[in-house]
Amino acid sequence: MSSDPPSIFEQCVEDNGADLSTTLLQCVSDSTQEARADLISGVDTFYLIFAGALVFFMQIGFAMLLAGSIREKNVKNVLLWNLLDSAGGAFGFWTVGYAFAYGGDDPAKGKTFIGNSGFFLSGDTDMEFWFFQFAFACALSSIVAGTIAERTKMTAYLCYSIFLCGFVYPVCAHSFWSVNGFLSPFAAEPLWVPVPSI
Repeated sequence: MSSDPPSIFEQCVEDNGADLSTTLLQCVSDSTQEARADLISGVDTFYLIFAGALVFFMQIGFAMLLAGSIREKNVKNVLLWNLLDSAGGAFGFWTVGYAFAYGGDDPAKGKTFIGNSGFFLSGDTDMEFWFFQFAFACALSSIVAGTIAERTKMTAYLCYSIFLCGFVYPVCAHSFWSVNGFLSPFAAEPLWVPVPSI
């Protein structure tokens, strides 16, 4: 005998009786909608984590590109830069970056320069979305590493990574992707859409 949990139909029959009444049909419909919503939420979560991981693997690509572009004596240093770039970027994006990019999104507020709530990931933060956005911010800060390899101190590069992931990327992300961004196509009044005259 199978120990599988009852299907949606079997559970509704158990709760409402076997006759095909409106109550039974409504129970099946509601349960199916809930199961579908759970499935959609799970797929969305998987997609954000998987896509964020793929973007984060760009760090390895940048590390290998840098290691092949510099003298052998500096390879370990640049690989450490890449690791610290991720750590410093995570710190900057965790403390203020995500809040500047997406904190306080509210279409009723109108256009804003940066977000103003959710610092240190306080409040109701979607962690999968945070990771996805962090991966992009971190990859962005690694792009410049090739131009300054062997030319700057590690502390200066770490400060640059924190600043880029904590302020520069979030301001750009807020401008384009937040519902309050002044360049956002999702804003209540997008910048380039003419206002109809009355």
